[in-house]
Amino acid sequence: MGFRRFIPNYWANWLGSALFGAVGLSFVCWGLYYVFDQQVANGIVALALAGALAYMVYLFGSTRLRD
Repeated sequence: MGFRRFIPNYWANWLGSALFGAVGLSFVCWGLYYVFDQQVANGIVALALAGALAYMVYLFGSTRLRD
């Protein structure tokens, strides 16, 4: 299957990927904001949560629903 196995194939997978991706992207933005504002502890936490949400996007993209 190659690269296609990382692309969601059902509407629930697309919805989960989009929602977790949007929230993860906002955490990346907040993490960078905190790092540049020299609140490094908050930035580390925000970027760690962004990493966790990126893993959720991966799981939604690679999981196949069973009938």
